[in-house]
Amino acid sequence: MDKYSGEAEMTNEMVRAFIDKVLIHEPDKIEIRWNFSEELMRVLQEDNKENYKI
Repeated sequence: MDKYSGEAEMTNEMVRAFIDKVLIHEPDKIEIRWNFSEELMRVLQEDNKENYKI
């Protein structure tokens, strides 16, 4: 994860590392399945809030 810190946009390498698959259910409904747990996602979101004052 530290390897990608500070990136403003996802690169192709990051997409391959973080995303398991993208499912398109309808033109306006897309589901992203990540390569990491929901718990890690919550930690990342909290860290993002602290860093960017969301």
